Amino acid sequence: MNEKNSVVLSVEFYFKGKKYSPSTCLDIDAHFQAQQTIESCYMALAKAGNIGLHSYELEVMVMEPIVYSEPTGMVADYMSDGVLDWDELEYAWKSTSGFRAVKAIANKIFNVENIDDHTKLATALMDAYQKGYEAGMRESSANKGLSEGFYG
Repeated sequence: MNEKNSVVLSVEFYFKGKKYSPSTCLDIDAHFQAQQTIESCYMALAKAGNIGLHSYELEVMVMEPIVYSEPTGMVADYMSDGVLDWDELEYAWKSTSGFRAVKAIANKIFNVENIDDHTKLATALMDAYQKGYEAGMRESSANKGLSEGFYG
C-alpha cells in the first residue's frame, strides 16, 4: 500500500488591516504529476483562501514565505524545522515514481518480477523513462507559457 505524500501549506499576511491565513493540504504526487512548480503553491493557497488570482491580496501574499507542516510519506524526509527542500523532494519523487513505472514495464513486457536482478535492463529503462519525462517537461513548459499569458 502506498503512503500518501502530502504537506500542509499555510501563509499569514495582512492586507488593509485584515489578517489572512489561508491553508491547504498539498498532494505532492498530484503536484509533481501535473508538473507544477513551487510557485503554484501560492495559487493553491489563494484558492483555499478565496483570494482572487488578479488581486492585490495575492501580490501581498506571494511576498510572504510559505510555512510547511504535517508532512506525510516521503515528504517528511525532506523537511526540517518547517523548511522543505523542494529540489531534493522532487528528485526523490521522480526517481521513486520512475522506478515504479520501470518495474511495471519490466514485468509486463519482459516478465521480469525482480528488476534488481537485471541491473542493465533497469538502467536502460530508467534512462528512457527520464528522457521521456524531460521531453514532456519541455513540451509542457513550451505550451504553458502561451496559455498562461492569455488565460491565466
